[in-house]
Amino acid sequence: RRARFAISAAALAATILLSLPPAPAAAVHLDLVRAVETTLRANPGLLSVEEVRTQVEGGIREARADAFPQLTLSSSWGQSRSPSFLNSSDFDEILDQFPGGSFEPSTQELTRAVIELKQPVWTFGKIRAAIDLAKIVGEAADAQIRTAQLDAAFATAEAYYRVQAAREGLATIEAEREFRSRDLARIEDLLEIGEATQLEQLRAFSALTAVEPEVARRQGQVTVAEMRLRQLLALAPEEPLELEPSSTDLPEPPAIDRLVAAAEARPEIEDLLHQESAYSTQQK
Repeated sequence: RRARFAISAAALAATILLSLPPAPAAAVHLDLVRAVETTLRANPGLLSVEEVRTQVEGGIREARADAFPQLTLSSSWGQSRSPSFLNSSDFDEILDQFPGGSFEPSTQELTRAVIELKQPVWTFGKIRAAIDLAKIVGEAADAQIRTAQLDAAFATAEAYYRVQAAREGLATIEAEREFRSRDLARIEDLLEIGEATQLEQLRAFSALTAVEPEVARRQGQVTVAEMRLRQLLALAPEEPLELEPSSTDLPEPPAIDRLVAAAEARPEIEDLLHQESAYSTQQK
């Protein structure tokens, strides 16, 4: 009886747990720094660009392998049994010459084994140039990865601020709608006691109706901005997203000469220099 009671209680508990609604997902709290860090760590597009470096490293090892000895082992085995002799037009005459003889097609086997060793002795610098080219391509890939990281960080910051701006705009228009809704309710109360006219009621209702399309447009802007940020952060659509409020005090922009000096260190320029060096190496 105790065992049956325990089983029944367990089944009842499992049924209750399965019937409960799923727990809401915990909100993701982010500030700008954590948002950028999340993008650099989890964005699939950025991770795919970083995988190029792994391919380049394999190319470097492949180029170096051409300078090492190469050992090739191969073997084959075959078996044949051809009755072509028995199908000869002169076979009857052969039987007359060898009465009582046995003419069965024999089985022939062929076995082959080959060991081949190659060692490059002189390649006119081709292998050395190939190794140098692979290293240059690796450096260019590093520059491309840094470019992708900078672009991803910039896109995340831009999307972060767009979400905040869209939410602020929606909050402003919703406050305006709330104000007009209260104004309509006030005029309707005054209309009941004869202190307002139906024209005033119609104007208040028209003002409230006119703001509804703008509310819908702002809601769409919030949805689009949040989708873009979630895409960069690799977050699921159902996860709540909470952003820390941004500071209203923005720093002064740097001087133009500092901006130009910083632009000269952009990885795109480094990538172009590596590509130029790679073409020169390919020419060799």
